[in-house]
Amino acid sequence: MQEENISHIVLRMANKIVAAAQARIVRTPVLGVGAAYVRWGPCWQIRNQATDPAVFRLAVRALRNEYVCRRGLILRIFPVLYDDNTHSFRDILESERYVPVPKENPGRTLILDISLPIEDLRKSWIKNGEIA
Repeated sequence: MQEENISHIVLRMANKIVAAAQARIVRTPVLGVGAAYVRWGPCWQIRNQATDPAVFRLAVRALRNEYVCRRGLILRIFPVLYDDNTHSFRDILESERYVPVPKENPGRTLILDISLPIEDLRKSWIKNGEIA
């Protein structure tokens, strides 16, 4: 992938980085249109700190402002979100004018504790010669 096809955004508050994203930019030469794809982002949750949905809102707003408003691109984000009883990220995305793509498989992310020894990890994933 060429470097001009990659773009980075860093969001700072009080001189601290609170969110970041990397976008892949794809353009069609003849039509002059393009899209920015942000996979697994924006990254906005700081480890061992309370979740702040306001930071997520600012991050998705910054992405829209940069790629849609400023650069005139279509923006597709594939954030890693887990709604719980206190936060609804779907509501934030809707209020920021993001629209879900109908009938698209959202994918699946597995979280694996890698602090275990490698032998134990392999045993938990491979049973009877097949991947579990």
